[in-house]
Amino acid sequence: GGQTTESYELAMWFMARHADMDCLNLRGDKGYLFLIGDEQPYDAVSSRQVRDLIGDAMQDDMPTSVIAEELKAKFEVYVILPVGASNSGNKRIEEHWKRLFGQHVLTLDSPDNVTELIAATIGIAEGVVDKDGALKDLEEVTPGVSGSVGSALAKVVSTGVLKKRGSISGDIVHAAAEEV
Repeated sequence: GGQTTESYELAMWFMARHADMDCLNLRGDKGYLFLIGDEQPYDAVSSRQVRDLIGDAMQDDMPTSVIAEELKAKFEVYVILPVGASNSGNKRIEEHWKRLFGQHVLTLDSPDNVTELIAATIGIAEGVVDKDGALKDLEEVTPGVSGSVGSALAKVVSTGVLKKRGSISGDIVHAAAEEV
């Protein structure tokens, strides 16, 4: 602890390389992946940790940015940084995530509202509901949650990035671990 990094890149590797999803396999549609935390990933995926913990053959370490790109080929990736966690408000951590996933970094003022934020994000991205409709629906189910979720979504909704970017055609190409 204390170094503002955790092994998110290992989870990213696992999801990029091992997630088997009907939406992608049968319909060619990306899935949704939400990473929730208060620190940033390490700068590289450790080949030793991948071999020891996941069991995949990997010769050399891989920059986290490479596995992030591979992950984005399969998923709409969102990072939720809840306020109140150990490193909440750390702009360096937020900027690190933004370098990997752009405007898909959501700051949430209450960790109690993570599930509501995820539901609203997917609903808006799929075009099922707009922001106002999502917040109204949430308020009916969980009074008091709409302010927190609305604040987290405000920036991404106003920029227009909260739209599913489409489907995949052809095979997903994995970066060769040996080449990195």
